[in-house]
This record gives sequence, C-alpha cells and structure tokens, in this order.
Amino acid sequence: MRIEQLYYFLNVANTLSMVKSASNLFISPQGLSQSIAALERECGFALFERAKSGIVLSEKGLEFKRLASELCEHYERFESEVTQLARGTTDSEQDPITLFFPPLLIMSNHLPPLMDELNKQFPSLPFHVVEAHLDQVLREAAAQDSADFVGVVSVPGFRMEDTKLNPSLKVEYCLEVPMVVRARKDSKFAGKKMLTRKELSTLPIVCFNEPILESIIRHLVEEYGEPNIVLRTSTSRMLELHRDAVVLSASIIPMGPNSISIPLSDTVMVYIAVVSHRSASQLSKNITAAITRFLHNQFSAYKVHPLSA
Repeated sequence: MRIEQLYYFLNVANTLSMVKSASNLFISPQGLSQSIAALERECGFALFERAKSGIVLSEKGLEFKRLASELCEHYERFESEVTQLARGTTDSEQDPITLFFPPLLIMSNHLPPLMDELNKQFPSLPFHVVEAHLDQVLREAAAQDSADFVGVVSVPGFRMEDTKLNPSLKVEYCLEVPMVVRARKDSKFAGKKMLTRKELSTLPIVCFNEPILESIIRHLVEEYGEPNIVLRTSTSRMLELHRDAVVLSASIIPMGPNSISIPLSDTVMVYIAVVSHRSASQLSKNITAAITRFLHNQFSAYKVHPLSA
C-alpha cells in the first residue's frame, strides 16, 4: 500500500466521481480506476459501491476513509518537519534542488554517473535526489508549482496522454525503450526466440515492487485475464528467488550473468522523459539540458527525436 494510493482514494471519496478526481490529480480516469482497484485488492474489501447517482462509499470504505485521512495528515506533518530539519542543518546558502528519478533509471545503474556529471557542471549547487514514479512526479509538479522543478519519469506508451493533462508542465521525451522478458539460462525458456502476450499471461511472473511496472504487466495481459504475479520484490536479483518464473524488464536494465533476454511480440514501449514547468527558470532549463545530453550519450541506441508534451 502506497501513500499516493491513499491520496487518490481520499480524492475520489470526496468527489464520488472518477472523472472529477482524475482531473484533480492530473491522471487518466482509467489509471485512477486501476489504482483504486489495486487498493481494494490489497485491502480485501470493496471501498465503493454502485448507486443510481454513481458511486458511494461502502460501510468499510467509510471507516477506511477515516483511517486514511489520519495517516495522510501524519505523513504531511512528517514531510513538513523533515523539510524544516533539512533547511535548519544545511551549510549552503543555496536551497537544495530536488531531482526526481524513476526506479527504472536507478536500476539501470546510471544514476551515480549522472549525478557525478551534474555535480561537475553545477559544482556550487546542492542536489536532493528522490526516487519517484510517474504519478508521484506529476503530483509533486502540480503541488510545487516551482520554476526550479525537474523530474525524470518513465512513461508507458499507453499513458503518454496523462502527461498532457496539466498544461503548465513541459515533458521532453528522450528515450524510447522496449520492454523485454528476462529468464534464467537454465530455465525452460532458454530456447525461446520470442514470447507472445498470451504466453506471458500463462507464466509465473516475478515483479519488481513498482506500480508503473505492474501496470505495464497488467496492460500486456489484460485481454487474457489477471497476470500470474508470484512474487513482488525490491531486489534486482529477482530470478534467483524464483527459478521457474520470468521477469518483465526494460531493455536498458543490465542482465545478471545467469539471465537471458527474450523479445516480446507487440511489446510496450517505455519513454524516459524530463518534466519541468513551462515557466521554468534558466537554472531548471540548464539542468534539464544536462540530463537530456547525458541520457542521449549513454543510451544513444534508444534516443528519440525531439518530442514534447
């Protein structure tokens, strides 16, 4: 259960409309509906019920709303106090610039050299790095409304429209990365030249504990039902934990020595993009340009032509 799921739930609980809440949260109604459905699966009970007027909170949903409200209030106070603590202990006159990066880029092992490059280009500028997925970055961008906001996101092809819902944001796409299937060399999949979506739907899947990746898996097999996710984990050595399973991975993520990569027919493309405000400061523009150059240099095979939202 993730804190942004609770924020999504509370917004829907207040509006009682997926369409209104999706607009408030700058995500698509489909994405919001999937998030609520995932939360209900995790809770083990329905949060909403159908009514003539639309949707209403279930009896358990009402109690869950009280608990979620209390938790989010505590979380916001925690964030505020941590921010104050950080500002009170920094020796720099310059406030840190917060940079948001997706798990996909972190797992590719390219975040440390990227930060080395930024520190070389901006030696007097302190950076604060936060791991965040697409929905978190879009929510933070809408909340901060800062001219210095910079975030890197991984955007599945079927969610590109979500990045256009907030007209104040500029989204510059840098890379186009295909999703592939990873398996152990000693598994029964070793001789496979390609897998179809239908075949993927029948296989046990080990999933990195990241909501965007799970949404990609569900999108790929939705025609055939629920995916057979046997394990959710936060370790990159996923296949060592479940020998006969497969992993869905972006092709830029390094393989382990005992793994193979299998192309997926009719795959999903994931776009790596840099998000900033259209009213960005010159500093933000310079940082965005430096990140874009680094990504193009490191992943030249996946470089896309200039494309902005």
